[in-house]
This record gives sequence, C-alpha cells and structure tokens, in this order.
Amino acid sequence: MKKIICSLIVICTFLSALPAYANATTMTVEQAVEYALEHSDAFAKKDAEILTATYTLYQASLAEKRLKKMPEVPSMTIDVYLSYVGYYTDAARFGETVAKRGKEDLEKSIQRDVKNDFYTYLNSVEIKNTAEENMQITQERMAAAKQKLDLGLISRLDYENFVLASKGAENSYNQAVRDCDYNLIKLKNTMNFPVESQLVPVGEFMYEPKEVLAAEEAIKKSREGNAYLNIYDTFELSKEKWKFYSNYYTSSQYEYKIEEGNFNAAQTDFRTNVNTLDMNIRSMYNSLLTIKEQIEYTQGYVDYLEDNAEAMYLRFEMGLVTASDWRQAQQEYFKTKNDLRALELTYFVNCMTYEGLFE
Repeated sequence: MKKIICSLIVICTFLSALPAYANATTMTVEQAVEYALEHSDAFAKKDAEILTATYTLYQASLAEKRLKKMPEVPSMTIDVYLSYVGYYTDAARFGETVAKRGKEDLEKSIQRDVKNDFYTYLNSVEIKNTAEENMQITQERMAAAKQKLDLGLISRLDYENFVLASKGAENSYNQAVRDCDYNLIKLKNTMNFPVESQLVPVGEFMYEPKEVLAAEEAIKKSREGNAYLNIYDTFELSKEKWKFYSNYYTSSQYEYKIEEGNFNAAQTDFRTNVNTLDMNIRSMYNSLLTIKEQIEYTQGYVDYLEDNAEAMYLRFEMGLVTASDWRQAQQEYFKTKNDLRALELTYFVNCMTYEGLFE
C-alpha cells in the first residue's frame, strides 16, 4: 500500500509539472545511446584517422608497385628495401586496420558511457527520493517532539536530537538535489545534448545479479577482441620488420644489433601487454564477485536497519532509549540504503567495463 501511495504521489507531481516540461525531450536509455552515436563529434576525428590511414596505405602500395616495375632499382637503401619487399605496405595496412578498430571501440565506448551516465542519473533520482522521504520522517518526528517538549514529556536535549536529525536529513536532501542536477548535465555532455535544453530521462535503474562470463572463458574470448588483436598484430609487424632487417644487414653491423634489440623489446612488450590484459580480466571478474557478495549482504542489512530504526523510535516513545539512539539508527539506515544503491550501480557499470575487455 505504501508503494502504491508513493507511486501516486510521484505521478501527480509529474502531471502538475507538465507545463514546465512542455518543451522537454524525453528519452529512454536506448534513445539516448542512439542520439549520442548520431551527434558524437569524436566520430569525425576517427573518420579522419581512417581516411589518413587509407591514403597512407595507398601511397605505400603505389611506391611498392613502382619499385617492382623498375628494371633496376637504384640505391637500395634500407628504406627503399623495406618498401620494395612490402613492409611499408603491411605497416600502412595495419595502421588502417587499427584506425577502423578504433572507430568500433569508440562506438562501444559511447554506448557504455551513455548507459553509465543515464543510469547514474536515474539512480541519483532514487537517492533524492529516499533523502526526501527521510527528511519528511525526521521533520514529522521533530514536530511531534516539539509538542512533547512543550508538554514537558521530554528533555530539551532529546528535542535537540530531533532537530539535528531533521537538519542532517535536510542537508542530505539538498546534496541529493545537487547531485541530480550535476548528473543530468554530465549525461547531456556525454550525449552531446545541448545543456540549455530540457532533457527528461525515462526509465528506472533495476539491479540484476547477472551471471558474468568466468575469467578464463573471458580470456579465451578476448583473443577475438580488438584489444588483443592490436597487441598481436603489433608484434607480428615487429617480427616482419626484424626478418627484413636481418636479411638486409649482417650480424656484425650496428644496425643489425639495434634492430635485434628492438625485436627483443617487442617480444617483451607482447608478453607484458597480453599478461596485463589477462590480469585485468581476472581482477575485474574477482571484483564483480566481491561486489555481488557485498550487495547480497547489504540488502539484508538494510532490511534489518529499517526495522531497527522503527523499533528504536518505539523504544524511545516507551522511554527505553534516548533520542540520540533513534537518530543514529535512522541515519545508519538512510546511509546504508544509499550505499546499497551505489553498490548496485557500481556492479552494473563494472559489468559493462568487464565485457568491454573481451568483446
């Protein structure tokens, strides 16, 4: 019944505010993502990078073809040799591939960022509503305490505890309102939506204890993802360069030694980068399991604290505890309830980040 009444209050409040939102744009999270992808300035930069990489590939390929058509290649320097054997063409082709992968990754990144900020805003609205409910409770009980004080039923010290509880709840509400305003602006910026225009995100953040892909399976799947492919292709290009350098120079020349050292460094970088990718997956997976366990524990703790706060107030009414005891119980319940919401949002965001490591 309490939830139904609260829902009716929210609906009535929204309807009463309709004139103010007559020119507002309402969006679901899917619409917000679509808007962001259509209006992102970052894609223009990525397209320019792809275009530059494509023309670089064209030039490298053209230079290779011209060299091979020559009846005799003059001055076979190392640069001319690398162009002749196709290394520069392969390097340019890799550059184009990386640029295209970068655009794919950008699209995924925008989708994750918009979802993150969208649900962060919706979550802050729920936190604000909780703060408002807490403020109303403390104000009502402060008013009741004032009547008891006037009747001489409680001490001035007990009354001051109710005043402090009300003031603390009011401060929390004001902070929650500021957080909502900030999170909405942040969402607009992420979407490249005009800050001066009105945006009304529609929906609700619902925590789902989803089962994520196990770390070892995620590592296997990451071998098909852009992060690993860029690492792998970089190393393959280093191997190709070393092959051509070792063919061109003799082992006694310093250029040979330099490139040999570069290839050895590339081998180390490859192992290090792969290990870093794999360990990031393992670390994020473990973190998700820990957060999920914390959520399960905190959910039960919030229920206990809610009952405890109500019981503490009844005990105060019976003269069994002080007003300070109730204030502390009420504050702990309110804080832990918001901590739970923050944990649930963190789990959701980290799930998206985790999936981005191997997709």
